[in-house]
Amino acid sequence: MPHAPAHGLRKWRALGTAPVAPPSWSTEVQLAVLALGATAVAAAVCLLLMFAGVPALGPVNDHLNALVGWLALALAVLVRRREGAQWPADAAVATAAVGAVVLTLGSWLVVSGATGYYLAGLVSSLGLAATGPALLLTRPALLAAGPVPAGTDRLVRLCGWCMAAGVLALPAALAGVDDPAAAPPYVWVGEGLAWLGFYGLLPVWSLRLARRARRQ
Repeated sequence: MPHAPAHGLRKWRALGTAPVAPPSWSTEVQLAVLALGATAVAAAVCLLLMFAGVPALGPVNDHLNALVGWLALALAVLVRRREGAQWPADAAVATAAVGAVVLTLGSWLVVSGATGYYLAGLVSSLGLAATGPALLLTRPALLAAGPVPAGTDRLVRLCGWCMAAGVLALPAALAGVDDPAAAPPYVWVGEGLAWLGFYGLLPVWSLRLARRARRQ
């Protein structure tokens, strides 16, 4: 078996140090990122199939939407545990918790029939408005934990800001608007951006990040 050059060993002994392993994500963080992406993909597929004529998948989509929120919270908690009590990590956990609870409320409203689908969607959009910033706040710790390609990093920033636009649904949600025709145009813009980030950008970012982490 080949051995390290003797001069290299003498160098490390002289310095009184040992080689430092490059930073990497923990197995728990890798699994959380992978689960986040896979669940978001499943939610998007269920939504497409529902509109294609399989209405039974509507409630499945609603439950998966809520699950994505809780997985985002799990990711924020795992990252915080690794990085310690730095304020972005703390804020990420707090905002992700709000997002998970509100997304669950939105899903419950439509599944239980307590409201129509549109008002429930407005509430869920508010959940996305918290989950998006949570991803942005988790980003610095992920960058510190391992190398992230520039394109993947830009993707999470775009995803987070798009989802944050869901806050534009707040006035309509507070007013109890349950008819799409009664919603102002800016609400449509906010919802559109939020769900684009959720169904379009979030799965791509998380799966790309999970693949990158596995290669480390």
